[in-house]
Amino acid sequence: MKLADRIALAAWLSGALAVVLVTAVGTVLFSRSVNNRIDEQLEDRSRDAAALAALGDRIENSELSTIVDGTRIATDSGVVELGRLPAEGLPPLTEPGWRTVRADDESWRLYAVEVLPGSDTGNPTLVEFVEPLGDITAQRRILRRRVYTIGGIVAALMAGLALIAGRKVAGPLTRLATQVRRLDDGPPDNWTVAIDDSTPEVADISTALHTTLARLADASRRREEALTAARSFASSASHELRTPLQSAMTNLDVALLGEAMPHVERARAELDRMGTALDAVRRLAEVDLIDDRMFEEVDLGELADQAAGLVSAEGTAAGLRIHGPEGQRRRVWADGVRLAIVNLIRNAIRHGSPVDGSPLRIDITVTPDGSITVEDNGPGIPETERERIRRPFERGASSTGSGLGLAFVQRVAEVHGGALEIGNGPSGGARVILRVGPRPSPG
Repeated sequence: MKLADRIALAAWLSGALAVVLVTAVGTVLFSRSVNNRIDEQLEDRSRDAAALAALGDRIENSELSTIVDGTRIATDSGVVELGRLPAEGLPPLTEPGWRTVRADDESWRLYAVEVLPGSDTGNPTLVEFVEPLGDITAQRRILRRRVYTIGGIVAALMAGLALIAGRKVAGPLTRLATQVRRLDDGPPDNWTVAIDDSTPEVADISTALHTTLARLADASRRREEALTAARSFASSASHELRTPLQSAMTNLDVALLGEAMPHVERARAELDRMGTALDAVRRLAEVDLIDDRMFEEVDLGELADQAAGLVSAEGTAAGLRIHGPEGQRRRVWADGVRLAIVNLIRNAIRHGSPVDGSPLRIDITVTPDGSITVEDNGPGIPETERERIRRPFERGASSTGSGLGLAFVQRVAEVHGGALEIGNGPSGGARVILRVGPRPSPG
């Protein structure tokens, strides 16, 4: 059953129950009110009890017996009956008080009072006043029928109004469902729903759905980008690795002819280059597969220290210096940022040797805006190559690496909502800045 129908049914049932309760309470109150009025009339009549007790015998034998209201008088000699009384007869009159009895298929209200004799020798006389309740019962039935009729009409009207109200209340949810059904017809960029603030509950649902769809769309886009990148990497890697593989096979073929050592060494170097390139491809592919669960809040200065320690452990003699205040915390992909800094330091060591033969100096600076700068005192990077070397498998003029180091750094910057800036410092050496801003929120 639809929500609108459920709301209408609940409203109708509530209205019907209210009508039944009102009818029941109204009937009870009406009966009580009428009964109270009858009792008041009987109490008023009881003021004549003494006179009726004294004149009962004479009234019974006179013409007044037919015009007096229903009364019974119990004396020592018997019971005197006056006025309208049921043909079936009433229960014996034995004590004073109130009674309601059935006779002649209708109800009768009885009120008996005790009249003391004028002397101490006689017994008390009981005088009972009788009033039929037949008209009251009929009026009660009529009232009940009228209330039920009116209640039925009101319940029917309430059902119609409840159905209209239910559909109006469920309207925002219906529109939201329609928007969701249309999502299959569009690309992920169109996976969005309008936030309906007509009611707080619907606003919460539409907002949560909008956010979830945005995340799914972002994940879908990133997955598609990862697939596209994987295809591109596969094609580029195949091209890049074919040359060293063929060279290694040629050297091994020559080694089989007798000149083993030089060719084996060259083959080993080519295979090492292939291994390095494959490892770089794997790391670059990892960037496209990260999600929010891999992000954590870390100190960028500590990541720079760790990266410098990893490079120093490889045996380099470069003079690494780290600058910047402590406590520069950012929510980042720690493993990726650390490896990106390692790549920048390795590039500085590989290509930053000063042309004048002076010792290589590498400065790593962490700034409060979430930037890590790696600067050397080498020959610098020509402006014409700064954009090209960002792309996978693109190398500088004098580079023999895999061509994936700066491509990895570029992707790390992008997934953090930052940027990679390549240029030269005031001294002429290369200056590369990795900016890691806040990770972009999906939607």
